[in-house]
Amino acid sequence: MTFQEFSLKLMVSNLENQNKIGLGMAYRFNNFKNKQIMKQAQNYDTLDKMLKHVKSLIKRRDKLYKIETSEK
Repeated sequence: MTFQEFSLKLMVSNLENQNKIGLGMAYRFNNFKNKQIMKQAQNYDTLDKMLKHVKSLIKRRDKLYKIETSEK
């Protein structure tokens, strides 16, 4: 009888630990996935800023070129 109680407690403990391990693994996977998504969003933001800067430089160049050609 004592062994059965011990065995039951051990089984319940193992089941609780399995759930905790599963939750920990899921959290770690989701956390890693979120970090990848945030890094990707940061890269897109950097690329977008660079494109805006290039567009402004092109507009500036076009304005300057139009002024120079109209003077000639």
